Amino acid sequence: MLIDIRKTVNGIEPLHFSLHDDFFAEIEQDEIKGGRLDVTVKVREAAGDIYTVKISLQGSINVLCDRCLDELSIDIDTSDVVRVSYGDEAETTDYDLKFVPHNSNMYNIAWDIYEIAVTSLPLERVHPEGKCDKDMLIRFSAEKPIDELDA
Repeated sequence: MLIDIRKTVNGIEPLHFSLHDDFFAEIEQDEIKGGRLDVTVKVREAAGDIYTVKISLQGSINVLCDRCLDELSIDIDTSDVVRVSYGDEAETTDYDLKFVPHNSNMYNIAWDIYEIAVTSLPLERVHPEGKCDKDMLIRFSAEKPIDELDA
């Protein structure tokens, strides 16, 4: 998911696009199983060759329930700012700065979108009470605790 940093900088209109299950399937990750997100991207010139890229996400993403391992949809509405510069990572010690090679204007925001989405998730991801997969809960309750297996 490439954006042209220099063409979108200080643009009157932000970029808008929608992401679906295929976006999450293409990224090498196991956390998010799918979802639907509306993405808004605003690029601003900060200082020198440094740009701020504000990425806003609204929608829902699918993860596995911590309790029953069934798929669970979680609504998200979040945003974050990524700092991007032209150059080489070896030229700086600023670990929060992302880089675009000098010979390119294109910046791939796909991983940034994934990171913003996954960090917006709650630590505990469970269905509301009574909505978990009952068959899985029965299976889990039938298993012996680990400390009983050693006895």
